[in-house]
Amino acid sequence: MLHRIGPFGLASAARTCLVVDLDAQAPPLPGPTLVDLLREGVTAAHLRSQRSGVAVVANGGVTEEEAADLLAALTAGWPAVVFRVSPDHPSIPVLPLEPPELRPETAFRAVWQATTRGSRAPGVVLPPLGRAGISSLCRGIVEPRSAWVRAWSPVWDSGWT
Repeated sequence: MLHRIGPFGLASAARTCLVVDLDAQAPPLPGPTLVDLLREGVTAAHLRSQRSGVAVVANGGVTEEEAADLLAALTAGWPAVVFRVSPDHPSIPVLPLEPPELRPETAFRAVWQATTRGSRAPGVVLPPLGRAGISSLCRGIVEPRSAWVRAWSPVWDSGWT
């Protein structure tokens, strides 16, 4: 679940960002798909931001290799781009923040999703999300002023991006 909603938090923290879904197995997102753009071609409106906020390009059943040229063009034109990848290949792991004795020892950096207030871990810790927030994020709807989105901001300066 966290790998599905995390990219929207990271994208919203950038203020103007494109989320591109590279996970062909993920549930569909609203909006144009990579398949649509490959089949019908891209316009200037696809290649750069037309307004602030988060735009989404869903997958539609294409591999990263098949869309490589399109992805390069999208990345070149947008001020920030977040790729939503499969949970098997996260570049920024988003892990549940468990008590220290249950927490996996990680040799890599991660963003931690807290379930209770005041939770601490090394690195970025996201505040707890309520049921309504999770439901909205699963549909790609993000409240950009939320504490959860603001907590993603340090990731943009951390060397991951």
